[in-house]
Amino acid sequence: MGIGATFDSTHFPEQMGGGSVTVELDAQDSLGFQWTASASAPVKNYALLAQFEDPRIDPWPAWVVETQTVPPYATAVPGWLSGSWSPLDFLGGMSGSDIVFYSGHGAPDNFLCGLRLFGGAYTTDVIPTGPDVLCPQSPNPLMDAGLESRRIDQIGSGAPPFNSTGNPPVNFVFLQACDCLQSAPWMKFLYPYAFQYGSYLEDQAVLGFACAVRLGEYWNEAGTLFSDLMSGMTVDNARTDLLSSGFHNADNDALLELRDVPVIGDTHTRTRTVYTGDNSSPGTPDWFLPLPPTVPGPTGG
Repeated sequence: MGIGATFDSTHFPEQMGGGSVTVELDAQDSLGFQWTASASAPVKNYALLAQFEDPRIDPWPAWVVETQTVPPYATAVPGWLSGSWSPLDFLGGMSGSDIVFYSGHGAPDNFLCGLRLFGGAYTTDVIPTGPDVLCPQSPNPLMDAGLESRRIDQIGSGAPPFNSTGNPPVNFVFLQACDCLQSAPWMKFLYPYAFQYGSYLEDQAVLGFACAVRLGEYWNEAGTLFSDLMSGMTVDNARTDLLSSGFHNADNDALLELRDVPVIGDTHTRTRTVYTGDNSSPGTPDWFLPLPPTVPGPTGG
């Protein structure tokens, strides 16, 4: 018989930004026989926050997200990305990050980075998802890199949490930009799409907009979403709250509807409290959940 448990690593704020957690399980059968097993895994608990500077986006949503996620998360880039940041800065910040948040401007297959070229003017440098190339308009070939290929390098070989680099898969992505989730290639953020334990895309999600959105609502929008997520809500429940909070589809000036805010991956993803696989409360304690015992199947002779 096999025994197991799942837990929320953000329950251990002293491990914020690095360290490891050791899990020990003790079992006793009806005859009084006892077993003990333990395993350790690295803990990162980083959040990558990236802000495109536009005077119409004020205050900056990345700041409010930082106030709500730190602690138990640490920022992957000290002070987060703002000003003149490049696609490679963004990709590098994903290493070790559980949460990725971008606030700025987007399209179905790209979003604007903060890179300034040509005398300080913003260029059309973008982060595409379709082709495995990052900055097609950049005059500097050193800016070119691929989203999925970079994630492959960052994860290494093996399945997390026992992969060669010890970096976790990205747990949750929020792209706060117009039209980004009209297409599905953003799933590349979630490579390798599974943990050692669990099923395909379990506890992993990308949330964004399939419509234009109002820049003036970004601040409250990000605050509402991350307040809910950090209280232990699932992405599904947090999205429901977002839709009932009066934010708008800028294409038609109507209130946001479910189709305007799609999710790629698992709608039951959580950034805080233990994953349950549905919208139900984890109960008490909310950071630890025993898994059903597993019994090995028969073997042939």
